[in-house]
Amino acid sequence: MKHKIIAAAFLFMSPLSAHAFTEAFKTDMANIQSEVMLKASKTVSKADMEKAWHRFDDEIIPLLNSKEKWSESELNDETKKIPLAITLRGNGEMEDIELGSVEVKFYDIEKGDAANPIWVAALINDMETVVANTFHVYTRPSVEKKKKPRKLKKDQQGIEETESAARYELAAAFEDVTGPWQFSEADSLIGMNIQIQKLWERSKPGALQFATYHSPIVWKKKDLEEANRQQILWKLSDKKLQPLLWFPEVDWHMVEGRRVEGRAEGILPEQESEKNRKKR
Repeated sequence: MKHKIIAAAFLFMSPLSAHAFTEAFKTDMANIQSEVMLKASKTVSKADMEKAWHRFDDEIIPLLNSKEKWSESELNDETKKIPLAITLRGNGEMEDIELGSVEVKFYDIEKGDAANPIWVAALINDMETVVANTFHVYTRPSVEKKKKPRKLKKDQQGIEETESAARYELAAAFEDVTGPWQFSEADSLIGMNIQIQKLWERSKPGALQFATYHSPIVWKKKDLEEANRQQILWKLSDKKLQPLLWFPEVDWHMVEGRRVEGRAEGILPEQESEKNRKKR
């Protein structure tokens, strides 16, 4: 059972151990989640979100670079969902408090046969009724563009070190891309569930395409029936992430006051203004 009301006390982080996530990462994420959950906040501050995304990158990039070739299933097994918890100490008593969970879901959007896969990773920071989810893109130079490893100075044991020229790095982040879905924090897509869709049939060499679905958090059956996902079609070209189409209504839409099942037409993001959006 999860506790919501807690007396003043000192916090001692005690994240549960599992998978590739380091203890420092789990401690930091437990700290961020406790700031939201123990204060019964309905939103996550921009500062806490930025801190969370940075900590995810600190874990993902070394993981990708720790092995020459990863499969999608191998990576997802390393970063599958883990619960977080803290231990409260106060007035001579201890109490274990369950928080939410963190998870990374990797998607290889190059059919899994590229020498250097481009990874789209959904970063999931789940705090029960509050979520803060985004996606990041990680790339490294292609085989053809690899340079010879550069020799570095010798280490303390006299062993000459080398620097790999083909290392994964952060190429793009959803939260850094502006678009018509960002007019207010109340309906921000960052606060929704996220799912990545591969679109191999649309992708061409040098210009890969994929889509993201964003669904609101709902708990009641009635609300679930009224929920409506949003979708964004993306193009990734030379480390540049570009939104091609935005579908603000996927599951159903209104036509002349009548509900119609299915998604409405897509909107070109650069043509959508806040004024137009409020009219819809």
